[in-house]
Amino acid sequence: MKLVHYDFSAPVELKDNFLCLAVENKTLFRKYCADLYAQSQGFDGEFIFFDGEQRLNFGKSGQIIFDLFSLSMKDKKLISGLYDCLKSLSDRQYQSEFALIVQQICSYLDRMNAECDLPIEYSENYLLSDLLKSAKVGFCEDFGSLAEKVISYMQAVGDFTDVKTLVFVNIRGYFDDAEYAEFLKHIAYSDISVVCLECAQPKRVGDEKILIIDDDVCEILVGSENL
Repeated sequence: MKLVHYDFSAPVELKDNFLCLAVENKTLFRKYCADLYAQSQGFDGEFIFFDGEQRLNFGKSGQIIFDLFSLSMKDKKLISGLYDCLKSLSDRQYQSEFALIVQQICSYLDRMNAECDLPIEYSENYLLSDLLKSAKVGFCEDFGSLAEKVISYMQAVGDFTDVKTLVFVNIRGYFDDAEYAEFLKHIAYSDISVVCLECAQPKRVGDEKILIIDDDVCEILVGSENL
């Protein structure tokens, strides 16, 4: 993944799917946050993400996250992606089992109908999504820590949506060094890329790559070795 912006002197490659963008100039930091949020809503902006040679539409394949506590595994896009995955699995391996379930449901409703004073009707075109919704199938949200929640959310986004890039705003202040190192480790092996947009230069953890834009709007690139 590569990040391009008109303010940057050159395109910036994400190292191990990750880049920390530390913007110390507060006016510029606010501008970048507003720009990325607008792009996430489908408007034009100055940030450009490339996956190889393909330019990505951030409105469709990106997400900016300001509040970690608002992240939910019950997000409609995640649940929709999960249902699509389970349907594909059912079609490949469990068609006969599901057909038997539908048959049993219809038989059950027929018996109920026989006991009613007035006839009832129902659809025999019972879909797997109907069963999943009625059983309230979803992701478990029993997390031991905020870091575990964020990592699980990232994995779900990578596995069950079309999002390829997540931008976290000021995430560094939530985690200690060990939690942050685990966060970076997960990103390196994930299917999505992550940009952490920080309003101050953070302590570097491991070999993370940091692009610093200081208060005088000068660029300092840390961790570009071996790229």
